[in-house]
Amino acid sequence: MLQRHVLSMSIAAIVLVSVATAGETVREAFDAGAPSWRVDYDAKTLRPTRHQRQSAVFREGQGAELFQSQVGAGGVAANFVHSLKPAIAIEDLTLSVWVRSSEAGHQLRLRLVFPGETDPESGQPLTTFLNGEKYVSPNEWQRLTCKATSAAVQDAVRRTRYRLSNGSIPSEGLYVDQAVVSATCGAKAGVFEIVFDDLTFSPVIEPPRPGELLTASIDVPAPNPPVEFRLNRLTVDGEPFFPRMGTLYSDSDDAVRVLAETGVNTGWITDYRHDALLQKLRNAGLWATAIPPRAENEQTGEILDAREAGILPFGPETRPILFWNLGPRIPEYTLDQLISWVGQVHAADAAFDRPTLADVTSGEYAFSNHVDMLAVSRHITNTAIPYEHYRDWLRSRRSEAFLNTFFWTWVQTQPDAKAVLTRDAAGNLPLVLEPEQIRLQVYAALQAGCRGIGYWNTIPFEADGVGTEERRLAMARLNLELELLEPLLATGGKPNQPFSFSIKQIKPGSDGLRVRPSYHQITMTGPEAAETPFAPSERPPGTADAVVIKTDLGPLLIGVWYGEGAQFCPGRMAANNVKIVVPGVDQTAAAWLISPAGVRHLSERRVTGGREITLERFDQTVAVLFTSDTAVSERLKRIASRMTQPAAEVTLELAKVKRQRVAAVHQQLVAIAPPLNDGADMLRSADDKIAAAKSAAANGNFALALETADEALQALRILQRAHWEDAVRQFKSPLASPHAVCYSTLPDHYRLINKVGRSIMNPSQEANLLPSGSFEDEASIFEEWMLTATESPRVFAGGALLGKSPQQGRYGLQLVVRRRDTLPIDIAGSSATLLSPSMPVTAGQVLHVSGWVRVVRPLADDADGATLHDNLLGPSAGLRWTRTKGWERFEMLREVPEDGDFELTLALHGEGEVHFDDIRVIPHEPRLSVAEQPRRNGVR
Repeated sequence: MLQRHVLSMSIAAIVLVSVATAGETVREAFDAGAPSWRVDYDAKTLRPTRHQRQSAVFREGQGAELFQSQVGAGGVAANFVHSLKPAIAIEDLTLSVWVRSSEAGHQLRLRLVFPGETDPESGQPLTTFLNGEKYVSPNEWQRLTCKATSAAVQDAVRRTRYRLSNGSIPSEGLYVDQAVVSATCGAKAGVFEIVFDDLTFSPVIEPPRPGELLTASIDVPAPNPPVEFRLNRLTVDGEPFFPRMGTLYSDSDDAVRVLAETGVNTGWITDYRHDALLQKLRNAGLWATAIPPRAENEQTGEILDAREAGILPFGPETRPILFWNLGPRIPEYTLDQLISWVGQVHAADAAFDRPTLADVTSGEYAFSNHVDMLAVSRHITNTAIPYEHYRDWLRSRRSEAFLNTFFWTWVQTQPDAKAVLTRDAAGNLPLVLEPEQIRLQVYAALQAGCRGIGYWNTIPFEADGVGTEERRLAMARLNLELELLEPLLATGGKPNQPFSFSIKQIKPGSDGLRVRPSYHQITMTGPEAAETPFAPSERPPGTADAVVIKTDLGPLLIGVWYGEGAQFCPGRMAANNVKIVVPGVDQTAAAWLISPAGVRHLSERRVTGGREITLERFDQTVAVLFTSDTAVSERLKRIASRMTQPAAEVTLELAKVKRQRVAAVHQQLVAIAPPLNDGADMLRSADDKIAAAKSAAANGNFALALETADEALQALRILQRAHWEDAVRQFKSPLASPHAVCYSTLPDHYRLINKVGRSIMNPSQEANLLPSGSFEDEASIFEEWMLTATESPRVFAGGALLGKSPQQGRYGLQLVVRRRDTLPIDIAGSSATLLSPSMPVTAGQVLHVSGWVRVVRPLADDADGATLHDNLLGPSAGLRWTRTKGWERFEMLREVPEDGDFELTLALHGEGEVHFDDIRVIPHEPRLSVAEQPRRNGVR
């Protein structure tokens, strides 16, 4: 952390600002008497002919002050100066004056005085100017105003510090003493005229005389900062604090209410000066984070060194802000600029000493030496990256930061922005993030050691749309759990290495798995009949992992069932009588299950390797505390008892809302997908569970209502997963189809499959748009493909033709990233990328991309590995491999929305070697069905 630069703040400034509304109002009507505007001009270019108060031209009252002059063409500057009663530069201080002139372009300004400071360039008292409005309508009356807002004053101070290369110029006690109209005369030769009327200056609070101390007649409390940050621990009002953040895009009461209902405890706002919004958040029980101001070079926009320029001190009105947010996705090359910004913020925040937080793309170690709360984030839902690999990626990036860095992340709560736009433009069904997918991300972050969670949203939480209500309810349920765990998570250390536990796979025909008399296979070219009498077993159950985190209250186990393919469509991910062997916990400590349903003691026994605990019910995630302190378990029981009812109500509502969406998609699939004879049974099961949960809640048994509502969600997941597995069963990757990455888009998937099945051509090598994808023609490879490699003196990255064991023909392609020496080095950011030649395609075509891939040695799961993506859907929809069994075939379908070029990108991220061969792009021209034929004169 940077050393904090302490700035003194006069009590006079604090007292006077707090009583600003009691200030005096100064008015000048200019009706009669001697002129009061002084004119500064060059006598060689301006020849005044008249300057007086007169009654011929005025706006109100009986007269106004007139200035006339002969002026030649070419532009002449003049300043009209009016002395004002000195007034402290407070937020509401406003000067206004009515002006009428023969020319436009004049600007009203206020002179700002730095008391006791001398300008080293002139030897005069140090001053600068606050800029106000400009006069824009010649020969018409216009009211010009100039306000001493905190932003304007801060900008003026920054400019002065930069001009004098002196970042220590004090910003306390500033006052205003002159009004200035900077005029430009002589746009054309002739008579220049300007008239002033009705000046108002308010509220005027005189600054103290030099050396005078104010006797505080008002009790001004000390700032009393609510937040305290030490190493990697955050406390608020003396209690451990686990940030749960959401972004607020509106200052409306409704937006604040909805944000509070999601259960977050901190709202990210855009304007730190929005006092009314800060108060609304506090009234709703929320704190705030905001982007702080910064002193920049006006010409280049670069952030100025904190030793040369600064920002104004933050006042007590900013107390609801807990920490300063420097922004998301900050690249490493901006580090020097960020260091200057952090220095400015700490210097201006001496009274509160609040931490800074930043989300970065790389350079974790360097950033963590200057930022208090460090985040790395990525969106992996609907991509090839499983949630357990996302967890490992977070752990890897956390390990790159400085020891004991406060680490947090943004989790994805809405689909990828590009995918949303692409699907909307094509008229496709919208992607929906399942509530369970938000849960798996949050618990993956907890397993990675995150001390805070941000819920990333660019769509306001209060907005309407498919899945938005489910998102709000899912967050509310999750945040109740995080609030319950807050005393543990906020005091936890680094998690140990994840260890696996086994969950018995349900066999076909048993409870919870579908059994049906028919099954229809789906291939890339349409449906095929099959004689399989039963549904095959579900895919592998996926990884079930746990970590143990040492907390002030005892070891905390966080267990997660990362269902296979859950980033596309979560399955049931629930089981009974799950046993976990926990290593390294005190044999005298009791095991307590912590959930909103209650805090319950678990059965356990000693076994080889640790303590075996048994969970009667396991649903996606679990938290277990080991403690022998009964006071701790009793405290958690009291907290949980307050959460059981709201958790039950939220989960019941979530089950009802999700049931509507799942049923609507199911009805579409009934008409176009292979038969799913038990689909109606699954919906009835969900309905029965919802009805039972409602009955339990009505009887006051909220723990039962919560568990039963969870079971309703399980039934819905079984139905979703059944449909999804049918759709992707024949694919190496769900990403083979752009519509198979999500349950809600499966109707579009079957429409696409039917399109390809109606293709007017039979795919052949002659139809291949990428003949050089065979990698047999060396000349075409070097001429048409473009290689990009990020290498260094110690890392080699590149590509070449593969002559040894290609999949077919004489050659394949190899991409390689390797170390040049044996010294340790992080090469995760190194990559070799190959861009294909552009292929012209036409709107309406369906492209069938296929090829072969071989990963020579398994790649790190926490890296992106080997990837292939296209320019239509981008990297998020690309295929990914970290290991293969020899050569493996891949394929994917892409719909062309408009005429243009199609390109493929092959890449290797991080150390390793990958081979590609026989990549083809076959265009299909689907025939339209009768229902899809365009109408002519109202008749098909």
